[in-house]
Amino acid sequence: MMNSPYKIERLKANATLEEWQRYYDFWLQCNRTKKAPLYYSKLQDFQESWSYWMDKGTAIFIVWKEEKPYGHFSFFTDFKEQADKRMVKLRNSLKEKVLNENLLELIGKAFLEFDPTAKFLMIPSVNGENDFVEMAVQAEVGNYIESYQLKIEEVDVAKMDEWIAVSEAKFSNYRLQFYEDIPDELLEEYSTVFSQLMKDVPANSRSFNTLITPQTVKERQVNGKKTQQCSYRYLIFNEANQLIAKTNVSLNKKTPTSMYQYMTGVLKPYRGQGLSKWLKAVMFKKLVADFPDFKVINTEVHTMNAASRALNLKMGYVKTGFKKDWLIPREKVVAFIDKELKKA
Repeated sequence: MMNSPYKIERLKANATLEEWQRYYDFWLQCNRTKKAPLYYSKLQDFQESWSYWMDKGTAIFIVWKEEKPYGHFSFFTDFKEQADKRMVKLRNSLKEKVLNENLLELIGKAFLEFDPTAKFLMIPSVNGENDFVEMAVQAEVGNYIESYQLKIEEVDVAKMDEWIAVSEAKFSNYRLQFYEDIPDELLEEYSTVFSQLMKDVPANSRSFNTLITPQTVKERQVNGKKTQQCSYRYLIFNEANQLIAKTNVSLNKKTPTSMYQYMTGVLKPYRGQGLSKWLKAVMFKKLVADFPDFKVINTEVHTMNAASRALNLKMGYVKTGFKKDWLIPREKVVAFIDKELKKA
């Protein structure tokens, strides 16, 4: 690499207190520069949260550009038990999400060292920002979804009330229940239904892992409390008290102005009856009641999921963009790095 303005450092899980203070100061400076929320008000919270993710196998790298803090990125390995699909996924928290060939070379080298057996490196691209990897490294599309946003001030509240009233009358034999945390006795059933709904999503995806485990759900609930990150959930149970439908909204109670709704789904035997409308409408009313000042709900829909897209549009969501997950085969990463070294 010739005259690269970037340098990176991988965080050490066994870092000293002095090193952790340096990591924390770096993170604070980056977030203040970006005017991003400061989720960690003290070093201890920061260390506990980032140590947790590193203990779970995530690698975190801090980045400088021209000697100034430029943010961080992280890796985690997915599809660990499937040798032909095993991939390292990039989480990009850099000052600018747009990558370039210098950064791609650094990320590629870090990938090769991080997981010697992974078949693919996954690079996210929002609204085409990193689509250059298709030509630069012969990347392949692993997933393609559309982004939608609902502005609260533009929602037809009377319509939401009508959806709820109609649903309560129509589904009087079903039970609608709100949860913030899934209780231990429900974790197994919740995870099984969640996984099934993920498998049923109409999508031609190679980077979309459909496996949800009770352990994962429990760990995220516990760890989220350290930064006030949580999920609001509405679940619907049938006459036999079996879980048949659900919706989730991810939010942070410190900054509850923008939220993310995900996996609104209904098990196959119960589809086409209007249960998703009930879930979406009642969740909207709950969020408005609990967070009167919140502004928007964001969500994502796979391009092949026509039913979900239609419901979002009926509710008032507007398409704001798209996202691709690019998969770079390991051998293409190696070839790209070799090419860059020859340039130097």
